[in-house]
Amino acid sequence: MVTGELKVGGDVVVRRLRSEDAELLRTIRLAALEESPDAFGETLEGARTADWSARAVDGAKFADRAVFVAVTPVQPVGMVFVKCGSPPEPAFLGGIWVSPGFRRRGVGHSLVQHGLNFLRLAGQTELSLWVTRGHQGVFAFYRALGFRDTGVSSTLRPGSDVLIDELRCSLR
Repeated sequence: MVTGELKVGGDVVVRRLRSEDAELLRTIRLAALEESPDAFGETLEGARTADWSARAVDGAKFADRAVFVAVTPVQPVGMVFVKCGSPPEPAFLGGIWVSPGFRRRGVGHSLVQHGLNFLRLAGQTELSLWVTRGHQGVFAFYRALGFRDTGVSSTLRPGSDVLIDELRCSLR
């Protein structure tokens, strides 16, 4: 499937996660959860006890899902995961995060494009994602990529007052 690397301005490379990237995945995910706790269903506390080796294998080897990372020679700076859906359920994109110092440089766009390409090659036709309500810049980012509001909302996680809204796009 999609395994190629793509250089994104400067020294940032976007590529698919590798099985041996457990520590890289752990580092970037914990940074994301610490910096943007209301953007993810998973909590920092819960992630600290995760099996990162299993997660790396899941994101690297399975044909129905992938994790893509953005890295520099010295640090990970972004990630996204995608998972194929079983019709009528759409595919899913989530966990996207770019380190604040690397935002607005095309890294997020490249991560999403890698995810979209993976899903298209897997034969997926529709994609769903959730955005925290009030994050207008994030909504604008996804709308510019062809996502549309579905009118469906939920809470971020059980017991949370934070609302999230679903967006979808066609992969055809």
